[in-house]
Amino acid sequence: MKLRYAAAGALAVAFLALGAGSALARVYVPGVKIVFEVRTPQGELRSYQRPGLPPTYWDQSFPARRGDRVTLDALVATGGAELAEVRFSLDGKEIAALTKGPWRTEVNTADLAVGEHPLEVKAKTATPHARETAAKGALVLVAADERTARLPAATEGESERERLSVVIGSLNPDLDRALDDRSAVTLAKPELFFASAGLGVKEFFYTLSREGGVFYTSPLLPVTTYVCLEPEKAPAVAGAKAVVPSETLAGAPLLLPAGEVVLTLQGGDGAGRFGPPVWAAVQVQPEVVRAQEAKP
Repeated sequence: MKLRYAAAGALAVAFLALGAGSALARVYVPGVKIVFEVRTPQGELRSYQRPGLPPTYWDQSFPARRGDRVTLDALVATGGAELAEVRFSLDGKEIAALTKGPWRTEVNTADLAVGEHPLEVKAKTATPHARETAAKGALVLVAADERTARLPAATEGESERERLSVVIGSLNPDLDRALDDRSAVTLAKPELFFASAGLGVKEFFYTLSREGGVFYTSPLLPVTTYVCLEPEKAPAVAGAKAVVPSETLAGAPLLLPAGEVVLTLQGGDGAGRFGPPVWAAVQVQPEVVRAQEAKP
């Protein structure tokens, strides 16, 4: 996967010189970065989308589901020195000590509790006076999806629209319960939504609308994609100008303005056939941020 290795060029390598009489010995301090790959228990890549941006693969700003298959790669820049050892730790305990590539290990999230799990990778070169460098991160797990199990199984004679029905879910348990009760959900910070569906559904698309009509329609997305909806940021000082505008900017997600926004999903079979639309009312509360002081 190209994205996984593109970051290698951004890693820095430090060189130090140690005096030993008139002789100098180079010390290679490797640059190291943790790169995550998250797949579903079925082996499909998890992907995410913010309205107005192309879908992207997982990064540390997103949670993974308990049961997902997580691969950790160490991207290490050594400046030409040989890499001697890479060690991975999870929750303060070493889970892998590698002396040859690939510098990679897997985490069985089915054995982990829901919540945040600190990660660390340490790398050391095989040179005199070698120095070890560490990079830290975190793996955040949410509960496994129970909605799919509650969807009715396909039956003989079932219509195409029924077979391609979907349910809107959220990784926030409070929002998920409200969606289950067909209640309006409150969006006060970025939240992840998804399409829960049976095996016949391979893709979906969604729209965002308010009074006046639809203002955003997504591309077709794999059914494993999570959708990140974010409220517009509002200044903490009454009457101050908003920090971020609600319209889509180049390279920025679409931020939802205050008020009610309707999220609508439709599932498809990958061959151009789609099920009935389902919708949820989203009450958007602007995310409050500290207003910047006016410059003279």
